[in-house]
Amino acid sequence: MKTIAFSSALALAMLSAGSAVGDQCRGFGIQRLNERELYEVVKGSRVKRATEIVGDGRDVTLAYIVPRHPFDSGALIVKLQYVIETEPQQEQPSIRLERGAYKSPCNGSAYGKFGPVERSAQEYRAYHKYGVRDTQPAGKNFEKFHADVGMRESPAWYGRARGCLQTRSDSVRAQALFEENLNDRYPVPRWDAFWRGFQAAEALPERAYKYYKRLSSRVLPYEKRISEPLCVQFSLNIPSGAKQSVVSIVDADDAHASFDPNQGVYRRDPQKTWTIDIRKPAEPRVGF
Repeated sequence: MKTIAFSSALALAMLSAGSAVGDQCRGFGIQRLNERELYEVVKGSRVKRATEIVGDGRDVTLAYIVPRHPFDSGALIVKLQYVIETEPQQEQPSIRLERGAYKSPCNGSAYGKFGPVERSAQEYRAYHKYGVRDTQPAGKNFEKFHADVGMRESPAWYGRARGCLQTRSDSVRAQALFEENLNDRYPVPRWDAFWRGFQAAEALPERAYKYYKRLSSRVLPYEKRISEPLCVQFSLNIPSGAKQSVVSIVDADDAHASFDPNQGVYRRDPQKTWTIDIRKPAEPRVGF
């Protein structure tokens, strides 16, 4: 794990969904930041893989440290799930989708904010795993939900090809799935999706889509300085009564780099996951 010395000379830009490159992360009040780690902004502390946060019914601001890489743009897929024992299990759960406004690093076009919008978990999984075509209008369409990552090289039958990588590209899109196991987060090839499309109607995995509640998926495009790390900020909107939250983050470049297009599998898991137990704030004591 690389560690970043925290100094005024190091530009770590802070982003929120829909914002441009803005304030630096000096407000963290900590001396060193670890790449590919998560931090609670207000406390200025690193979120451990299994940790506890006080925040029942409140928003908690988190920030993910994008590592150094030789690109000036990218995108994160941020997936949030909650354990809420007071809410009944839904037979047909939905997923809340959001994407911030951004300027495409591929063609320079400006794209407005997407969502928030609710989509069926069944349709979400069918699109991201099986490549089933989405026929919903633009304001709800999965293709509009996704974002351009930047110009990248990919393997091709004649060697290497350079094109616009997107979070819906074959090498990335399956990482938007909520399954925990990497072996369950892989894409069915597009040429095969037509013949295997009927599998998209299979029953949803219980734990990934029904045990957890208030599922949300966010695409956070970002701009950064080449070969410098970046701090990307987002909010954990903790519902009242939530006992636990699972935060999963995938950098599109990590997914693209680890994907083997010949085998259609990932050589290593590009997803980073944090399990956060949520504790209610202590009630003030009443004295006499």
